[in-house]
Amino acid sequence: MKKLIFVFMICCLSFLTACSSMENYNSDPDANYNYTDTYQGIVENPFILTSENPTSQLSLTVNTAAYTNFRSTINQGGFIDRNSLRVEEFINYFKYDYDDPSGDDVLGTSFEVIDTPWNTETKLLIVGMKAVVTEQLLIGNNYVFLVDVSGSMDDPLKLDLVKQSLNILVENLSDGDTISLVTYSSVTKLVFSGLSGENRNQMMSYINALEASGSTYGSDGIERAYSVATDHFIEGGNNRIILCTDGDFNFGIVERGELEEFIIEKRQSGIYFSVFGFGRGNLQDDNLETLARHGNGIYMYIDSVQEANRAFSEGINGTLYTVARDAKAQIIFNSDNVESYRLVGYEHGLLTEEEFTNEETDAGEIGSDLMVTVVFEIKLRESISDSKLADITIKYKSPDTSDDTQLEQVSEILPTAITSEPSEDALFISSLIETVLILRESVYLNEANLANALSRIEHLNTVTEDMYKSEFVDLLKTIIQYEIVAN
Repeated sequence: MKKLIFVFMICCLSFLTACSSMENYNSDPDANYNYTDTYQGIVENPFILTSENPTSQLSLTVNTAAYTNFRSTINQGGFIDRNSLRVEEFINYFKYDYDDPSGDDVLGTSFEVIDTPWNTETKLLIVGMKAVVTEQLLIGNNYVFLVDVSGSMDDPLKLDLVKQSLNILVENLSDGDTISLVTYSSVTKLVFSGLSGENRNQMMSYINALEASGSTYGSDGIERAYSVATDHFIEGGNNRIILCTDGDFNFGIVERGELEEFIIEKRQSGIYFSVFGFGRGNLQDDNLETLARHGNGIYMYIDSVQEANRAFSEGINGTLYTVARDAKAQIIFNSDNVESYRLVGYEHGLLTEEEFTNEETDAGEIGSDLMVTVVFEIKLRESISDSKLADITIKYKSPDTSDDTQLEQVSEILPTAITSEPSEDALFISSLIETVLILRESVYLNEANLANALSRIEHLNTVTEDMYKSEFVDLLKTIIQYEIVAN
């Protein structure tokens, strides 16, 4: 009960702070004197003629950091960097009514084609995938918490929130789990190693005693975390490093390209590497996205105690337990029915056809009971036949890193998926996309309009019954009121 009261008070405080900041909303970067967040550039995917290239390949990821980062920015009245707006992470943050997997499939698939609300000449093809729910108590769990305690983390929304988040995670671990804690700043320290999950109070005391100071020797911390995870490695188990940081590496390996090479080498260990970003004003999002993408893990941004509960309590299975490793998809459009197409988002996850067929290609990880959505904006021929619109092939491996057998699911997308009465899920997804297009001032805006995006979803049952979707509606109203755009 005390915990629930504490969480409620924190949420109320966050809401009041957000309301206060909204009174003087200013997205001018010059007004945010300490703004040094960095993001990898986004070049939006173009329309491609199906007659010239009918295939599209991508890595399937369920990262959600871009959405919670955006939410935090709006609530604090901050500067929005257009490169922070990865639209697929907006979409994948939310839950939808997708079909469950059937038989031995790990992923259930759903298809829907609706009119594009902002372009009368195109339609949106929505491919929804829902991961199987697994019983994780049957396998062993080996977790290494890797915590940045450098001086840049000395902030209530950084190290203080990290402590609260890890306390929530510790409370939700099983007694048989093996836990270690590594910290890094100017030096790297092994705080505790190989404690069982039943020693919760002891672990929390160590976590709550953490203090921030010094420079950021991130690569040394990562090196030590992998070493500790290897010491306690569980064959056939869930071996995972959980990094909590703002991503500011200023000592050791600091360049994004070098970090990429470093983490690619480390992932050969069979240890998953999940990344949780914290804080504003100095968030090195490009580093964190790189580490997660190439380290066989997910990337989430924690902006509040409420989000920590969502990640480490409500959705702990999806956060910590992978069911599809190196997941990737290929869509082959039928040029008789589809004239052109454009993949919406996933600009950092594109694969070549050779990479898709290569069993050694590193791709995305999908957690238990999570959902991943892929959207294409497509232009149909003036008249279409009853034949398929496209074929979709999904490839993935078992979460057991010792088994590299590649599994495959193949489906046809038929014209029967085209509907003039979109589902509530499709309407919500279309509003997310339209909002990002407008914020980014995209070249694919056409007739995009925030008021239309809002009116489509404001009174949907699936929105009013879902606190997270209702929260997006409130954010959308704020964007409209203050005419916010990204820079």
